[in-house]
Amino acid sequence: MPPRRKKTKKTPVNPPEATVTPIQAFFAQHPGFHYDPSGETMQQFWSMIRQFGWTRDEDPRKTEALSGIQDAIALQFNGIYGGNAADLAAWQRLWEIVGEGEMPTNINACRAAIKRVFVNICDLVDYPITKVPPPRFSTGVELAQYSRSNGKFIPRRTPMQAGSYSSS
Repeated sequence: MPPRRKKTKKTPVNPPEATVTPIQAFFAQHPGFHYDPSGETMQQFWSMIRQFGWTRDEDPRKTEALSGIQDAIALQFNGIYGGNAADLAAWQRLWEIVGEGEMPTNINACRAAIKRVFVNICDLVDYPITKVPPPRFSTGVELAQYSRSNGKFIPRRTPMQAGSYSSS
């Protein structure tokens, strides 16, 4: 008879944790809402607001949720495109999505070229997931109208404004 082998405890192998994005973390704070990470962020946000009945502008829950999603979008934007205003690679990542023509090779040229492009930040954040190219607008007024009519707006002062792509 062969010698008995000692039983060894198998250590469970944990799969690597998936990275949770700031937007996913925001929606995880609202477990009563079914979040679809492949959908447009703001469409889902407004669906959540309606589902929870937070429709009045004065509702503090709506105000808090809006602030939370805006911060999450800003953080995710910086995570995708970079959060360092002095990083040429960050500007060029953004240029790959919104730029036309030859990619600028220095920060000042890249920054100047991007300032002439009017696209919605929410669409830029959703692009890696939805693969829907962000619509471009001829003017800031057209962009503002699109942003308001689609509920895709970010206040002027967000982490993003203090970060990489501030127009100031």
